[in-house]
Amino acid sequence: MNDDQIEALLRRYRPIVRRLDIPRLPDSPATRVARTWPWAIAVAALLAIAIGRHAAAWTSVSPASDAGQIAAIADQLGGGAEGRAVAEWIVAQEGAP
Repeated sequence: MNDDQIEALLRRYRPIVRRLDIPRLPDSPATRVARTWPWAIAVAALLAIAIGRHAAAWTSVSPASDAGQIAAIADQLGGGAEGRAVAEWIVAQEGAP
């Protein structure tokens, strides 16, 4: 294939001229920044809802009930310092996520 044939093919497959009544898309995404704000706000709201639901679902045991649980478990283990230490460990493990 020589240059004349290539030029003939290029003339044959010439790009279509753009009509002026068709709206032109922006060249860079920087001109579309105004459209991204609603999405950013929606994402921030969903993130806040997810964090809020997670925080609400996180239930911690109050120290008063911890003491009651520790005493009950320690009594079942026979009382004493070793039973209390094991009971404290069990209660701490049950409360851990």
